[in-house]
Amino acid sequence: MRSLARLPKYLLSEVYCLPTRKNDFSLLIKTLCQVYLSSTDEEVLIQIASSLATLADGKHARLADITSHLKRTSSSLQDRLMELLSESDPKASSPEKRRDSRSRRRGGRGSDSSTATGTASDTVFSDSKETEIEHSICLCLTRLKYVLKQLPLQLLFDTTDDAEENEIEGLCRTISEALGKRLLDRKPIVDDDDSAVDRSRSTKIAAAWKSSHPSAHVEVAKAVDVGLDVLLSVVAWKVRFAEKEILENAEAGVVDNEEVSDHIVTRLRDGLAKLIGLCYEQFLDEQPGLVYSTEQEDFSTDVQASAGRVASDLRTLFPREWALAKNPVLRKFALVDDTHLIGGFVRYLNSRGEEFGDEESADDIKLTKQLILPVARSLTANWTEGNRREAGIVLSHLVGKGKMTGQTVQAMARMLKKVSNWMLLQKKFVSKFLTSSSFFFV
Repeated sequence: MRSLARLPKYLLSEVYCLPTRKNDFSLLIKTLCQVYLSSTDEEVLIQIASSLATLADGKHARLADITSHLKRTSSSLQDRLMELLSESDPKASSPEKRRDSRSRRRGGRGSDSSTATGTASDTVFSDSKETEIEHSICLCLTRLKYVLKQLPLQLLFDTTDDAEENEIEGLCRTISEALGKRLLDRKPIVDDDDSAVDRSRSTKIAAAWKSSHPSAHVEVAKAVDVGLDVLLSVVAWKVRFAEKEILENAEAGVVDNEEVSDHIVTRLRDGLAKLIGLCYEQFLDEQPGLVYSTEQEDFSTDVQASAGRVASDLRTLFPREWALAKNPVLRKFALVDDTHLIGGFVRYLNSRGEEFGDEESADDIKLTKQLILPVARSLTANWTEGNRREAGIVLSHLVGKGKMTGQTVQAMARMLKKVSNWMLLQKKFVSKFLTSSSFFFV
C-alpha cells in the first residue's frame, strides 16, 4: 500500500488535463481520498497527503475537481471527529446542537458517501471502550494533521471569507475544548493552604487516574500531541495568508495605519497558547508520601514535551520584533508576553536535567531533540529580544553533556553570535550562576 500511495516522481499536469483523461483523474482522486479516510498507516497518510498536494498545485483544468473532493474529505473528517467527541462525552451537548454545529462547520456542504467510507471503524483492539474511542479520536486528528500540513486552508474549507473563518475557528475551538477537558481531568489537584505560615501546597491525584483504563491515558497523550500539531498548522497557514496580504497591499501602495483590535490569527494563537499552558500544568511536584503511577508520570512527560515543541514553533511564528513593525497587523501579531510559554517548559527541562549523560547515547540524542532543540529554535528567532535566563539555561548545557547536546548548543551560539555578540556574553555570564532553583523571569 505504501508504494501504491506514492505518485510517480514526474507527473505532468498537461497529461491528466487531457479530455480523454478526465474520468481517469476523477477516479484517481476519489480512490486516494477513500484510502486516506480508511488508512491507519501514518506513512500511507503522509504519501497520500503529499500526492494530493502535488495534484492540487498550480492552476490547471482539473483543480476544481480535486478541490471538491478535498473539501468533502475534510468535511467527512470533521464530522467523524464530532461524532467521536460526542460519544466520548455525551453530556457535552444535545444531539440537536451537535447537528447544528456540524452544519455550520461544513458551511452548508453535504458529506459525500463515497469519501466517507471507512471513517467509522477506526478502533483498536482493547478491553476498554474508552481506549477505543480515544484511539479513534487520535487517528482522526492524525488524518487532519497531514492534510493540513500539506494543503492550504482554501482547498479544505469553504472559500468565502466569513464561512471559512467560522468553520476553521469552530473546528479549532472544538479541538481545544476537547483536549483541554482531558488535560483538566488529569491535572494534579493543588490546594494552597492560606492559613499556614509557609503557605504549604498539598497535591492530590485527579480522579481520572483511578477511574480510567491505563491504556486510555496513552491514547489521550497521543491525541494531545497530534491535536497541538493540527492547531499549529492552522495558525501557520493563517499567518502566511496574512503576511501575503500585507505584502500585496504594500506593493500596491495601500497604507493602513489603523490599529487592529481583534484578528482571527490572534484568537487562534491565544487558544493554542492556553492549551499549551494546560499541558505544562501536568507537571508533577515531588511531595512526601505522594506516589504517582507510572501512567501519570509518562503522560506528564509526553504532553509537556509536545507542548514545548509546539510552543517553540509558536514563538518562532510570532517573533517579538514584530512589535516594532510599521504595519498595525504585524504589531498585533507580535507575541510580546511569552513568559507563560517559557516558564513551564524551562521547569520541565530542569526537572529532567539529570537525565543527560556525558556520553553519546540514543537516550541523549532523544533528550536533546526533545528538550534543548525547541528552546534553541525559539531563542534564535527572538534573540534580540530574548530572555536572558532562558538562554542561560540552554548555554549551561554547552559542556559536561553528550556530544549531540554540546553540538546543538554550539550551533545555536554561533548563530546568536552573528546577531549580537555582546548579548551572547551576557547570557553566558548568566549561565555560570544559574541553578535549577533560581529561575525567575526578568
